[in-house]
Amino acid sequence: MPALIAHLHGNPNIGLYGFCTDTYALVGKEVPPELAEEIGKALKVPVHRITIAGTSLIGVFVAGNKNGIIIPAIIFDYELEALKKLKIPFHILDTQLTCLGNNILCNDQGALINPDFSQQEMHFIQKALNVPVQKATLVELDNVGSLAALNKKGALVHMDANEEDLKLLKKVFGVEAFPGTVNLGNPYIKAGLLCNDQGYAIGEQSGGPEMVYMEQCLGFAGKVELE
Repeated sequence: MPALIAHLHGNPNIGLYGFCTDTYALVGKEVPPELAEEIGKALKVPVHRITIAGTSLIGVFVAGNKNGIIIPAIIFDYELEALKKLKIPFHILDTQLTCLGNNILCNDQGALINPDFSQQEMHFIQKALNVPVQKATLVELDNVGSLAALNKKGALVHMDANEEDLKLLKKVFGVEAFPGTVNLGNPYIKAGLLCNDQGYAIGEQSGGPEMVYMEQCLGFAGKVELE
């Protein structure tokens, strides 16, 4: 099973610097070409190095699924041209919640979004991703996109997720969800994990038990044994 344990210049929060689907990955230009290549091998997809809003925080600013990505209106013209050349479908959302990756949690089945999005913005997101969209919080936090990582096999979510949170995730995304951490106790899962159905890249501070549990939750190895 393809896997990568990595850091970016000593920072284990590699999920902040990337976005991926089962067909491609985007990483920030601060990610060295050699690391980008290793990420591609782990996820089994081509990797493209770009910037969004002049930064390498792709995971913070980009949300999306197989139908395309949503990017904030603060993106620069040259960055739009780069996306056009890559022929990646994108939709520009003009919103004050510019950190779309932190505020939208989605897969190919559905999406949860920050309740502070307006109804107009909610309809935009639904049309762009072509999935049902629901406003919600997880563990009483509204930055839902930063709290979990998921694929078509499962979801790993903030360690304080309760039964109601887990049921909501299963209903919206069609997968079982499990509470956990990355990078030795960080509950903001997305910060330390980049995954698709084919593999993953995880922050190097993640402990062995965290990694084994994550692999089970996301369907890479066996099943989670619940106590």
